Amino acid sequence: MLNTNGANLDACTFIDERILNELFQKYWNSVYHICLKYTGSEIDSEELAQDIFFSIWKRRETINVQDISKYLHGAAKLKAFNFMRNKSRAKLEITDLSTEPVNNEHPAIQMEFKELNAYFSKFCNTLPEPRREIFLLSRNHAMSHKEISEKMNISLGMVEYHIGTALRSIRKKLHTFL
Repeated sequence: MLNTNGANLDACTFIDERILNELFQKYWNSVYHICLKYTGSEIDSEELAQDIFFSIWKRRETINVQDISKYLHGAAKLKAFNFMRNKSRAKLEITDLSTEPVNNEHPAIQMEFKELNAYFSKFCNTLPEPRREIFLLSRNHAMSHKEISEKMNISLGMVEYHIGTALRSIRKKLHTFL
């Protein structure tokens, strides 16, 4: 049986179905409830939790995690945050930027979301100019790497480098926030 408390998944030659099932059995409820805390929706939370475990399965041969519990809980928070951010953006477009609140979620969830969003915005402002512009085009304008490459007249590899570097920086900085 896999020791999942602080286990290094890379210590196994691969994550097989049995190991994934153990992780699923042990962590499903906590991952689901973290997502539920942020989304307020049982259906959305189930889907997000499934996506997290599916992501582990897809990356089973390359994933390297020192503490699976921290990894899964951090992934759940980040996945739920991104989901709520995208949902909020879609609502803003639909409601034509009215002055009415766009979310009907619990006030505590709204507050946490606003704090995390403010932290994220503050972080984006610390990125060097080309990296920030590339990252925001990718995330805020939902442009593909190819579209960004063409718009900025730079190579696709350069776009991928800047986005990857920005994401690694975000993970490091958000780790302290989460």
